[in-house]
Amino acid sequence: METITFKLPSDIMDALEKRADQFKGLSRHQMAQRIVIDYFQDARSRSIESELIELRSELNKLRDNLASSLQAMLLMGGKITDLKEAQRWAAKTFY
Repeated sequence: METITFKLPSDIMDALEKRADQFKGLSRHQMAQRIVIDYFQDARSRSIESELIELRSELNKLRDNLASSLQAMLLMGGKITDLKEAQRWAAKTFY
């Protein structure tokens, strides 16, 4: 573990001390450490969440494209002759 030292304005130190008082047994230094660690852990979680949302969106697009492609193949191959039937089949299969 590394040590970091920095100065804070008095009003920020007062707020930090009040916040530390809410957590019995924490000093303002420990509270500052906790805030910094939580900030970076939350930022990482938000980044992962954002990537998962983007991945889900891409997956949904791929699923839609695959369903459309299979509808066309079923119709062109003569397996199914009705567009609505092909759409129902794709919806049932992919969604």
